[in-house]
Amino acid sequence: MAGMDINCWRSVGTKNAPRDQVRCRRRPPREAKELRAAIRAARDGDGAGDALLYELPRGYGSGVRAAARIVVGVTPVLVLLGAVAAVVAPSSADLIVFWLVILPGLIGGGTWMFSRTYDTGVGITADGVLRAEGWSGIRELQLRDYARVTVKERKDTDVGIGVEG
Repeated sequence: MAGMDINCWRSVGTKNAPRDQVRCRRRPPREAKELRAAIRAARDGDGAGDALLYELPRGYGSGVRAAARIVVGVTPVLVLLGAVAAVVAPSSADLIVFWLVILPGLIGGGTWMFSRTYDTGVGITADGVLRAEGWSGIRELQLRDYARVTVKERKDTDVGIGVEG
């Protein structure tokens, strides 16, 4: 799935330098330009105030997020029960494996893969803090502590677009 990566590099000029990465859904070119401008302003600003420079709200509402998490949580249980049932009742193992192992595995895995990028919210404040909220929790990164911050669009072919500071 196409998306965007915000890479925060700890050092410049070092091959395979450590970085922190925030993944979010792809934005139209105008909004991607606003994101880059907000990163530049947050890194170059004087640090006064915590005004919000850029916000990308989370992709799901609370009800859809709850349903997606239930689907992802129930999937391992169904797969495990289906595997046990296939061993216990080998005569109907083909149907059991399909309905209780493969199908829930595909649905749950697809839900997780889509949701981990689509349901990510990003906020950048004037004091240089990037706050990312998603399925892996809440992260706050101080953009001024990094040597370089880049925004990269993920497509079939990777095209890097950078913002240096």
